[in-house]
Parts: sequence; C-alpha cells; structure tokens
Amino acid sequence: VLAITGVQPARATGLSTYYNLTGDQDGEEYGFPTRFIGDINADGREDFAIGSLGYDVGSVEDVGRAQVYSGATGNLIREHTQPFTTAASESAFFGSAIAGIGDANGDGREDYTILDPRFSTGEGGAVFNERGRVIAYSGNDGSVLWTYKGTTDYQFQFGNVEIVSARDFNSDGKRDVAVGAPGLNAGQAGGILILSAVDGSLIIQYNGTLSEGYIGTAFDTGFDINGDSTEDFAIGEPFTTNTNFWDGSIRVVSGVSLASPTTVWSIAAPVSNR
Repeated sequence: VLAITGVQPARATGLSTYYNLTGDQDGEEYGFPTRFIGDINADGREDFAIGSLGYDVGSVEDVGRAQVYSGATGNLIREHTQPFTTAASESAFFGSAIAGIGDANGDGREDYTILDPRFSTGEGGAVFNERGRVIAYSGNDGSVLWTYKGTTDYQFQFGNVEIVSARDFNSDGKRDVAVGAPGLNAGQAGGILILSAVDGSLIIQYNGTLSEGYIGTAFDTGFDINGDSTEDFAIGEPFTTNTNFWDGSIRVVSGVSLASPTTVWSIAAPVSNR
C-alpha cells in the first residue's frame, strides 16, 4: 500500500493523506521504486511513477511493471511492462529503476526512463545474456523515444541500480541521464553511464576499478560540491575494503570529466560501524 501525504498550509501541525494506492497481486512488491518524474500531463502538478518488481503477466512470474500516476488526483495515467511475456521475461524485474529526464523531445511535456535490467538480446530474449536496457518514454503519450541496450552480459544487475537526471554533458541544451551499471567492467567493478536524454547515445562513462565493487548501485548528482560551477557526483562504494572486509566508502568525484575522474574527497565507514 502506498499513501501519498503532504502538509496542508492551513494545518501545518500534521500530514493529510491525499490518496492511497495499492497493488493488484500477492508478492507484487508494489511501490519499489517510487519516483517523481515531472509534470507529464501539463496540469501544473508533479506526477509520479511506481514500480512493481514482482508483477506477473499471465503465467510468467516477476515480469515487472511501472505505472504512471497523476500527482494531483492519484489517477492512473498509463502503465508499462516488458513487451515480451515469454519464458525469457520471467524474473525480468522491469521497472526496478525509474527517473524523470525533463523534456527530452521538445514537445513541452516532461519525459521519463525505465530500466529493464535483465532483458536479453534477440527477439523476446532469444539469447540469454541479460544485458538489460534503458527505455525512454514520452510523457505526452507514453511512446518509446529511445532504447539503450547494454553491451556486456549482466550489465545492470548485481544489486539496486540508480537512474538520475544529470547535467548537460554534450551541450545540447538538455540534461542528460546517468545510469548505474554494477555489472560493467572486468570482475563486475561497475560503472556509471552518461546517456543523451535526446537519443540515448552513450556520451561518457565512469569506470569502477575494484573487482566486485559494483559501482552504480548507489550514486547521486545535481550539486556543485567543490565550487567550480559544475555538478559533481557522490558515489557509493559499498564493497570497498578499508579496515574490514567490505566496510564500504563514499567518494565525491568532480563532474567536469568522468572519463578521467578527479576525487574531491572520500570517506570510509566510521570506525564505530566496523
């Protein structure tokens, strides 16, 4: 069950529930994830999308689903699921990451991306390599704007994957899309891909260096940490080993160049947590 709440201006003493939303199936995992994606229906209110990793399609289990709702009313605008419902779609977990990407196609409506992490190449997943893909949808009508397909096996697996709106790396006037790829690089060192919001082409990538580091499971951007007028990246490194095995660390990397990254600062897990 997902409850949307907020503070009423005249009653700042508490929260008021606007509406409750619930899943349709047992084990659906409705509400994971939940993300605001911008005003896609042009009513002046922020809309949102909800993933359901365990959603079944017919007899095919855990295909996954993402539903888009009006922020003003809670009414369903549209829903998406993996277009194939063959055995290759089982445990696809479509909708495991969702992000708004602004108005990518210039039609005045904000658009959004959905991760299909275990999609395999070939029609209907005929080749079981689980390279995954990122699909961008039009906020106006839900049509597919572009698709980025993973280039290595299991690229978008091994833990949670983040998708966030990033700065304009290619100077086309649009914010770009940062996608975590924990299975990228040798030994699943992981990485972060910067994709064009306009056509999904790969602009640049940040590469992890630690075997089984799974970089891309947790990161964010949008803030200038070092004062150089460029948005930087805070990157979780959950499987780095400092004093204890896999005690983890956080690294802030300059957003000027992710291909040859400069560390602004890093911090290991506190001693008290080890």
